[in-house]
Amino acid sequence: MAGQVAQPVIYSPFFKNNIVLNTDGFHHLRYAARHERDKEEQVLRFTLLPLGLHVLKTATTLQEYRQRLRPSSKPGKRDKMTPMKVVEWWGFVATFVKQDIKVRVIVRKAGDGDLHFWSVMPYARVK
Repeated sequence: MAGQVAQPVIYSPFFKNNIVLNTDGFHHLRYAARHERDKEEQVLRFTLLPLGLHVLKTATTLQEYRQRLRPSSKPGKRDKMTPMKVVEWWGFVATFVKQDIKVRVIVRKAGDGDLHFWSVMPYARVK
């Protein structure tokens, strides 16, 4: 482990495991689909971050789950094949009465990588 920097983690009672707080999730708070989110949305997401981290520390019930097959790297030069891996997302929703807001927090896992914080946002029901 020489040369590796320890990443902050939050223990999740739902997963009975640690969730890593790494640059992937913090990058996603600023960018969506390779485009920078507008400043107002970035400020909102970073403002909700402490509530989102609280949700991860306390959530025991899952509200959302999805899984997709995604490219894991660029196509090979010789065979033009694109390596794929399964990416999973778990969504947790909590109501904060004092702040009068419902918050959704997303945890992501790509392939056999770590569970990591992916996003936080105000909750809006998807139709």
